[in-house]
Amino acid sequence: MKKNNPPVLRHIANLWSLWDYPTAQKPWSLERQIVDLKEAGFDGFTTLATSEHAKLAEKHGLVIVGYFATPKSSEFRKLIQQNLNAGAIHINVQLADHDTPVEESVKLAVKLMQESEKLGAKCAVEVHRDTCTETPEKTYAIAAGYKKATGQLLPMTWDFSHLSVVKHLAPPYWKRLLVDAKLVQNAQQFHFRPFNGHHCQVPVTDGHGSFRLN
Repeated sequence: MKKNNPPVLRHIANLWSLWDYPTAQKPWSLERQIVDLKEAGFDGFTTLATSEHAKLAEKHGLVIVGYFATPKSSEFRKLIQQNLNAGAIHINVQLADHDTPVEESVKLAVKLMQESEKLGAKCAVEVHRDTCTETPEKTYAIAAGYKKATGQLLPMTWDFSHLSVVKHLAPPYWKRLLVDAKLVQNAQQFHFRPFNGHHCQVPVTDGHGSFRLN
């Protein structure tokens, strides 16, 4: 029996993590940021990709995960194509707004994936605050509506920290967050960061308050 190939895991850094670094007055150049990510061992970076990102990614041997945020279906094709032109292998999408109704969100998700398929892209809807997936209830309702409309699982980028913060969850989190295992298993993008029920990103320390782990 032929064994399934194991998944390829790539560690991707978000370029926003280096905005105004080391200071807002003298921030690193884009190339310096990308070189630093390469030296830190990342396989690539994510951003709203441009031709400049494409050149630097090729120069330093990194992959690009694209990104965009919009509530307008009329912008999907343009934004997907921009990321594809820059060489993005996946595209993370922050879709619509926190108050976008579920029915409208489902229609947007269907249109997004239709445009993605037409252009040969791999888009995913991120679970994120101030978007249509702000709460777990809306997230799962949109996913259910998408499956009903298409017969397929909605490709998603999972960031459980947002759901934890919005719901003010206390640990253990998993019983509240792993509601639909198939949706999670279907995903190709995950945002991993330490969080608690009040902060979507908390520092990792050595237990004594030091940021430097031995």
